[in-house]
Amino acid sequence: MATISFSSPDTLLHENLINNALINDDIEINAIQEIFEVQKCVKWILENDYKKISLQFPDRLLHISDTVSLNIQRGIGNTATVYVLADTSYGSCCVDEVAAEHVSSDAIVHFGGSCLTPTSRLPVLYIFGNKTFNIEKAAEHFSKQVTDSKKYVLLMSDVVYDRGTDDVYHLLVSRYENLVRVALIIPGEGDERSGSGNVTVGGRQFRPKQEKPNVEDYEVFYIGHEGRSLSNLLMVLNKCEFVTYDPKKEESRRETTNVNRALQRRYYLIERAKDARMVGILIGTLGIVGYLDVIDRMKEVAKLAGKKAYTIVVGRLNPSKLANFPEIDVFVLISCAENSLLDCREFYRPIITPFEFEVACNEARQWTGEYITDFRDLLPGSLQHKPFNLEIGRASCRERV
Repeated sequence: MATISFSSPDTLLHENLINNALINDDIEINAIQEIFEVQKCVKWILENDYKKISLQFPDRLLHISDTVSLNIQRGIGNTATVYVLADTSYGSCCVDEVAAEHVSSDAIVHFGGSCLTPTSRLPVLYIFGNKTFNIEKAAEHFSKQVTDSKKYVLLMSDVVYDRGTDDVYHLLVSRYENLVRVALIIPGEGDERSGSGNVTVGGRQFRPKQEKPNVEDYEVFYIGHEGRSLSNLLMVLNKCEFVTYDPKKEESRRETTNVNRALQRRYYLIERAKDARMVGILIGTLGIVGYLDVIDRMKEVAKLAGKKAYTIVVGRLNPSKLANFPEIDVFVLISCAENSLLDCREFYRPIITPFEFEVACNEARQWTGEYITDFRDLLPGSLQHKPFNLEIGRASCRERV
């Protein structure tokens, strides 16, 4: 039985191995060229004539970052210089443009797991890691779990297993006519979020079958490990049945996670936010496209709901930092989808997402069980944007007298 993995102070300070899919630390030197796609990095740098390139690794892969950087430097020669980002401003799944700008980088290569959130300033090459697994074994477990060949199934994976998942799809599609491959939306390689008929979720995109346009009519088969990426998908696709396959353990199971319990916990935090008078808008990113827009949106929502809002930049969160703001009743965290679901039970005040704050204050956005983790979906121009209802308002978002 899986559990919904919310971020905690510990996982923000030290990246949990489960949350990054490159979990095998015993990487041989002769495999580095393949796993970290050194030649692809070299080609990208030379073709675009970049001069200063920052290489961003998750914390647990820093011990081999020098070897990777030396291989890339040899490939590009003296035409450019590479730097290793030894620490990240926020989560390692997000591209750290702030740290890269400290050395005036004109490009970033991001290694390892990613939340696939587009950046706003620097070009980025994503290297997830060419993680291989037994394709036939994965297909065998799929057939074991999905016995109805006509069932509508979404096939998706953690980013590091994306290549192998393509092979699984091609192996199964002739037998499962309603199998739908869910593709990654890699920033910089064409964002089709608004494409007609496409459904976007968790940095991934697919086109439902014409006869089955509703996502809740599909079962999900996910290839990857338990972690924040899976937790995010479980929350957003909470009306779908989930089957997960762990390529390392070669085990599959039907997830019996009590998503409703997790949703009830989030709804409790929304109720707390309704009566808040002072709101702290926590900046958990300085690079995601649209983060300034959503900050303005949260300020506007707070103002229209009769609340005072303060913008706070504190870097990585922990209870001690936020305890310095005792006058704040609730915090709204602006972060990527995978880091926004913070387990705030160790904090002195609730920490909620922009979506939850809108549910608390905007009568036009009702709580239906539908859950949004990507704050860009709240902004004007998005299909899920809801203008603030000025006429009705939300009575529970009143100022205390």
